[in-house]
Amino acid sequence: MVYFSGLILVICAVFTFVSINALTNAVVTEAEKSLETQAQNSAEIISSRNEQNYIYLEGIASRDKIFPAVSL
Repeated sequence: MVYFSGLILVICAVFTFVSINALTNAVVTEAEKSLETQAQNSAEIISSRNEQNYIYLEGIASRDKIFPAVSL
């Protein structure tokens, strides 16, 4: 009975180790996918803002005269 209990304990330890490794790999993979998606979204936002600034600067550059902004 002691040997059988020891065998069951070893089997449970092996299953625990395998489960923890599988779970760790799954969490890391999901985090990497999430970070990649977030980086792509951020890049799109930055690109859009840069394009808006470029269009604004093109408008200013096309003027004959540029007047400085007056702050009150």
